[in-house]
Amino acid sequence: METTKATHGHQAETPLFFFYNGKKFDATGPTMTGAAIKEAIRAQGGTFDPADTLVLEGNGAHESDRGIQDGDPVDLTIGHGEGPKHFISKPPTNFGADVAMHLTPVEAHFKRLRELYPAASCTAMSDGRFLIHIPGVFLPAGWSKSVTNIWFVAPVGYPGAAPDCFWADADLRLSGGRLPQNSGEQLVPDTTTPALWFSWHIGRWTPTTHDMRTYASAMRSRFEQLQ
Repeated sequence: METTKATHGHQAETPLFFFYNGKKFDATGPTMTGAAIKEAIRAQGGTFDPADTLVLEGNGAHESDRGIQDGDPVDLTIGHGEGPKHFISKPPTNFGADVAMHLTPVEAHFKRLRELYPAASCTAMSDGRFLIHIPGVFLPAGWSKSVTNIWFVAPVGYPGAAPDCFWADADLRLSGGRLPQNSGEQLVPDTTTPALWFSWHIGRWTPTTHDMRTYASAMRSRFEQLQ
């Protein structure tokens, strides 16, 4: 991993890194093209669908998200008021087809989610929310099992309102048998299924660029944190 150079031998070197779907990745230099960022994500165990667009999230309310093409350079320097860059992926826009099929936002986003997780299901809840179930999610080393179910809720007003928290298998523990931080035993909402609830909140949510695939990636990033 490259770092910025120290000045006059006194300033500590600053690591170069960026975030993609909430997960930290090392940068290979202070400036990287969109293609190089995607390559770094894949090289460090991340996934990036070739059909998706790389998006640089805006910094604050007055800076909009920006699509990054393969040849576009991105300054990844950290310091002097600049924090690490945050990227997400945006699936191909097919809103015309969705409208023609009269799909609601929940239906359209769930349709895209099933492109990655064909066994996923979406169930209308009694209070107007939707329960999303993704079975067979693989876990990294450090957990008590290698695969878990995941549930999350699309709230009323989605995607204007973001999903929040999620549930996994009730017997899921860290490899030493401890409960993960900020978790507890609960029933999956609107069901009698015991589960392990995770208090997990996505840092930024932009209804025009984020969808259920974004939240699925955010949930998976929680499992990278072995605590």
